[in-house]
Amino acid sequence: MSPSFSRMTWPALTRRLADVLTSLRDGDYLVISQRASNYYVQIAAAGGIGWFAEAVSNTYIETPTALLTVDEYETLKAMGWQRANALPPELVEDDDTDAPRTGSPNFNAHWAPNASTAAIAHMLMRTLREVYRVPAPADLEYSAFVGSGPQIALPTLGLRRQRTQR
Repeated sequence: MSPSFSRMTWPALTRRLADVLTSLRDGDYLVISQRASNYYVQIAAAGGIGWFAEAVSNTYIETPTALLTVDEYETLKAMGWQRANALPPELVEDDDTDAPRTGSPNFNAHWAPNASTAAIAHMLMRTLREVYRVPAPADLEYSAFVGSGPQIALPTLGLRRQRTQR
């Protein structure tokens, strides 16, 4: 029997996520978000190419008081995320203000197809817990889908499924 939403621990959720990742097929997406904000991490299974993940940056954080700080940008980079192309003004060097931005507006990471799903799950959960300050797994929900196709139910993840459509 799965633990109730309100009693799941971070280690338990991390293990469940690692197991769920092994079941995703090429083209499947999983988004885990905090219900009270628009903090999220998302991952896509890309078959023989590997895994692609994103963690939200200030570009998509809607509440001004929830914006990430320079220290949080640096923490995400230290965790292994590639820096988002939209930087807080404090991180833009004076001679770089007009430089074109390439890459993703969100933090992103890539793994080989045979990467450890436990390591991927650990990075995603650590990001939610330590950078986005999500208090507990009970504050999270998920959405999973096949590209632009149907939603996917992942009951073994142990999180509430997002109620609104993408």
